[in-house]
Amino acid sequence: MAQLTVEEQQSLNQKCQEMLHYPGIRFVGVINQMGNQVAGGFRYGVKPFGTDEQRRILFMQLVLEVNMRSELNELLGPIKYIAARREKIKKITIPWGKKIIVITTDVNTDVEEISKKANEVFQGYLDLNA
Repeated sequence: MAQLTVEEQQSLNQKCQEMLHYPGIRFVGVINQMGNQVAGGFRYGVKPFGTDEQRRILFMQLVLEVNMRSELNELLGPIKYIAARREKIKKITIPWGKKIIVITTDVNTDVEEISKKANEVFQGYLDLNA
């Protein structure tokens, strides 16, 4: 798997930071097909739930989930996003090429709005570098 260049990583980090300005968003990250976070992070002042190791496990699960759900792409069309509502957060997973955007939000945040905003923010980068 190709490593990101410094410029690619900076661009992705800028896009993640742009998303973090949207109300209700706690975390925006980009992960690769190995479940490694390659860009992004938490909004300033947000206390993460869990440890770095627990997040790593979650990211690996997300890669597996996207890959398994993609088996039905031909029948149902490609996945636009996968959302999960937990007691403390909402999690939005957006597959895009070989990368996955992971977003966590407060529970009262509109998933559809966040998904649309992410598509706008990441559109140019991910289309060229999927």
